[in-house]
Amino acid sequence: MLNKLINIKNKKVLVIGDAMLDHYVTINPRKISSEYPGIIFDYSDDYYRLGGASNVANNISKFNVEVDLLCVVGKDNFTDIFYKELNNAGINTDFVIEDSFYKTIVKERYCSSDYKQIMRVDYEKTNIDCHDTLYNYLERAFKNRYDLVIISDYRKGVVTNEFYEKVISLAKENNIKVICDPKDGVVNYKDLFILKPNKKEASLLFGDKSDSEIISYMNDNNIENIIITLGDEGLKLLNKDGVYLVPVVKNEVYDVTGAGDTVLSFLALGYLAGINIKESCSLANKAGSIKVGKFGTYAINLLDM
Repeated sequence: MLNKLINIKNKKVLVIGDAMLDHYVTINPRKISSEYPGIIFDYSDDYYRLGGASNVANNISKFNVEVDLLCVVGKDNFTDIFYKELNNAGINTDFVIEDSFYKTIVKERYCSSDYKQIMRVDYEKTNIDCHDTLYNYLERAFKNRYDLVIISDYRKGVVTNEFYEKVISLAKENNIKVICDPKDGVVNYKDLFILKPNKKEASLLFGDKSDSEIISYMNDNNIENIIITLGDEGLKLLNKDGVYLVPVVKNEVYDVTGAGDTVLSFLALGYLAGINIKESCSLANKAGSIKVGKFGTYAINLLDM
């Protein structure tokens, strides 16, 4: 399978969804404060990594796939940092929308020098006021010849039900398969190659439906595969052939941040490399297990595999 990943050539992907920055700040305890009952920390270091939909784009671009990212950022102090990270990753920014009413999503994690997270501060204001621009950029993007479309929905405002339906309509017109990482049941997910919820999201989407009932739901909504990530239990694949379980690859769990993005990315890479769906699940499962052994948001490469 790895040989096929190495030999992915001339493929182009559109990633759509909620992009964000992960900001890691390393701090060290110095003394007890005389001002309040708490610890004073000294700043040591900080750095940024791409998160959310941009993490998916980053993982895919590591394998010489051309990636366009369609997302929304604010016009704020983080915008230039976001573009710098995208450019460093070789991700096309032509379809990144700047909206002055939006705030670039940043998850700021304060960590000790031994990589233990102490606290997290989120910067976000996600009432998007640029839906007309989103639709315009979407139609412009589909003038390109994509081999796959990926939707990474974190319920931050980009993927409304109407916008989702427009993506699906354009994908159908252009005969392009779509993979979607859902957030909840607000969007009517349908007409997909893969729907990839985690255990909690699957519960929101399907309630207490049995596997056979979920397969009936897939048939009713034209979904070829549903792949449920089960954390330390591995993956479950459901499709017309039945149910297939992929046991977890044992690894020391260090940090689960971005693991779902990693699995989504490698399911996409498996498809682009011509790997069948069961083997793609095994590949994605392995990549996810490698990710949880890494600190913070991390884009897997061939040397990791």
